[in-house]
Amino acid sequence: MRNTAEPLTSSNVHKTTFDGRPALDARLTSETEDETLTGFIRLIADDKHLVQALALGPEANEKALKAMYERLLDSLRIP
Repeated sequence: MRNTAEPLTSSNVHKTTFDGRPALDARLTSETEDETLTGFIRLIADDKHLVQALALGPEANEKALKAMYERLLDSLRIP
């Protein structure tokens, strides 16, 4: 897991649905002193809860992060 004290910047934000629930998708980036972090997030509204799926890591690993994020979404089940 990566932590960053820098603000995350979102781009390519768009509305979608997940299992019939409203959701938002975005690409994230964050500049640190040593490297650029990149990632992907999906926020899913589920009645009184908010479900967050997030993959974040070094920009050099963006392709692997995207694949991991897609596997995360494919495996996610909301009761």
